[in-house]
Amino acid sequence: MRLALALSLALLPSAALAQTARAQPAAPTPAAPAAAATATAHQPTPFDAAVARGADAYRERRYDVAAAAFREAAQANARSAVPQLYLGFVAAARGEAATALGAFREAARIAQAEGDARNRARAMAAIANVNESQNRWDDARNTWTEYVNFGDAHAQETYPSVARARTEAIGRRGALEQEYAPVRERIAERQRINASGQNQQAPAGTAVAPVAPGSLPAGTVLTTPR
Repeated sequence: MRLALALSLALLPSAALAQTARAQPAAPTPAAPAAAATATAHQPTPFDAAVARGADAYRERRYDVAAAAFREAAQANARSAVPQLYLGFVAAARGEAATALGAFREAARIAQAEGDARNRARAMAAIANVNESQNRWDDARNTWTEYVNFGDAHAQETYPSVARARTEAIGRRGALEQEYAPVRERIAERQRINASGQNQQAPAGTAVAPVAPGSLPAGTVLTTPR
């Protein structure tokens, strides 16, 4: 669930088969390609039909069916990044981070080769989000930085401001990690001491006499012998 939620930054467009948003939404639903979304009187192509079936199955959480349909779409059109992108979302919904990353990287490769800026940007955003969900902060920051550079050159197809915000957030997180590292080390050391029994106040079997109320003069401070 965590991985699927993190992938909301893939920024898929709204269409007949999907509606997505950024503000902590559920996992994104694949959107049908433009050809399928606009098809009315025309018979959809095998590619469009397969993507539509996959999107329906994904929305219904029938992930095996969705994956099969998207693989069929990939066979129908190996030059489209869409099936690989959606296969990545299926893997992410299953919590399979490594498989999702592989699919998203393949989608980015195809999109770059085909000059498909929109789907290349979606794939990069998805890769960054998977890395964030796995606490791979350096990889996530590097991918977001790549997205920013790409987005500045393709502003109509991307959301570079979102990527900049994520890069800055990761940077702030790194600064806090460094700031609190000594505190975590002290806590870990105390836990090790407690676990080893070195923090005993008195040897085993030693009786400690209780102090009766009012038996000490006012202002007396008890200290532990060292």
